[in-house]
Amino acid sequence: MPVAISLSQRWGAVDQPSKTKVHTVPTPLLGGISFVLAVFLCIWGHVALGSFALAQEWPLDWLGQKIPKFLNGSHQVLPRLAVITLGGLGFACIGMVDDIKNLTPRTRLLGELAIATIVISLGVRPELYILPTWLAWLVSITWLVGISNAINFIDGLDGLAGGVSLIAAMTIATTMYLYDQPMVAILLITLSGAIVGFLKSNYRDAKVFMGSTGSLFLGYMLAVSVMISTLINDKDSTIVALFMPVMVLAVPLYNMIYVIIFRFRNDLPIANHDLNHLHHRLMRLGLSPKGSVWVIYLFTFSLSINSILLIRAQWWEALIMFIQVCATVILFFVMELSRQEKEIPSTSSVQSSES
Repeated sequence: MPVAISLSQRWGAVDQPSKTKVHTVPTPLLGGISFVLAVFLCIWGHVALGSFALAQEWPLDWLGQKIPKFLNGSHQVLPRLAVITLGGLGFACIGMVDDIKNLTPRTRLLGELAIATIVISLGVRPELYILPTWLAWLVSITWLVGISNAINFIDGLDGLAGGVSLIAAMTIATTMYLYDQPMVAILLITLSGAIVGFLKSNYRDAKVFMGSTGSLFLGYMLAVSVMISTLINDKDSTIVALFMPVMVLAVPLYNMIYVIIFRFRNDLPIANHDLNHLHHRLMRLGLSPKGSVWVIYLFTFSLSINSILLIRAQWWEALIMFIQVCATVILFFVMELSRQEKEIPSTSSVQSSES
């Protein structure tokens, strides 16, 4: 974290306060570097240590049966793991350049699409049996880019994007552990630990923001973890792959879709910056910034916790839970409309990373 703060100040990536922002002091914007490097070093440090232990024929029986078995078979997943982590670094680099140089939305989107396409072409994609191959590719690329930007969109208050991502990561990790997919679970537990470390400096009176560097990386890791979880599934488990991620990430998706529709209806650029994100609307209803964060935390938890039950659900049971989530989101939307004040004019001139 000290390194991230120092680099932010050296490279001029500092978010200045203004009347449209909650913070009141200049705040470093490259905090995402800290947990990007933490995740990368932790994962590959353990891979290196495990490979060394096997090469030296260290006795590992004391660790139980599962860990030595997993280490012996780890070479089968290393190429895929390399693609996943390098893709995450690619998204983080795009975000870092955006934080420093303020990229145009078109340039940033083209970079995200390019990296997502490379990741998908190298085999990190779900086997969506109900779709033709070309459409499965299109859905996968859209999913990677969409979720990355959904987390970026919701990053607007201290601890908000980090907390929502932590809830999502732990929910998916629990689901994958129970679904006997240890690689995905370990990946997400590592990500969760890094987020907890970051939130220590970001939740209350933030000393640093994650910026686009962190939000794009978090969104990518959450999106790709769901995609790789379907690679070893059979055709009967496709329903889990389709419903589970939407339920876990319903709140960021809801926020992004609402904002895009609002801008479209008001003839504003899709990449415009305004004050109509979910957290802004909750604050206009009278909640404090911390109150808005906790409402969104609870909203995320209440929707995502149902996804754990999808593991052993029949298709009709999964459909009922999915309908329940949709009904909850619609109820929340109707309640918003019933108390909605006049829309605050957009502030396209305000420099922001949607965070």
